[in-house]
Amino acid sequence: MAIFSKKHFSGSNAFWFNALIHLAIFLKAGLALLSRFLKAFTVPILDFSIITLGLFAIKNIYQQKTGIDGDIYSEKLLSVAFPIYAAAWIVMVYFNGGL
Repeated sequence: MAIFSKKHFSGSNAFWFNALIHLAIFLKAGLALLSRFLKAFTVPILDFSIITLGLFAIKNIYQQKTGIDGDIYSEKLLSVAFPIYAAAWIVMVYFNGGL
C-alpha cells in the first residue's frame, strides 16, 4: 500500500497520506509482535503466578497446622526464594518439552 500511494499520489496532501499509511503499517506490525509475545508467554506467566501463590499459601497453611506463631520466615527471603524456585520450575518444564 505504501508503494502504491507513493507512486500514484502526489501534491501537498501526499506527504500526510503516506505518513498515515506508514503509521498504520507500523501499528499493525507492533500489534502483531504484541500478539505473538502474549501467545508465547501467557501460559508460562500464568504458571509462574500459580506456583508462586501456591508456595505462599502452603507456607501459611504449614504455619497454621504446626502452630508456629508469628512470621519465622523473613519476607526478604521469601520474596526472593519463592520466585526463583517458581522460575526454576518453569525453566525445567520448558527444557523437558513442556510449554
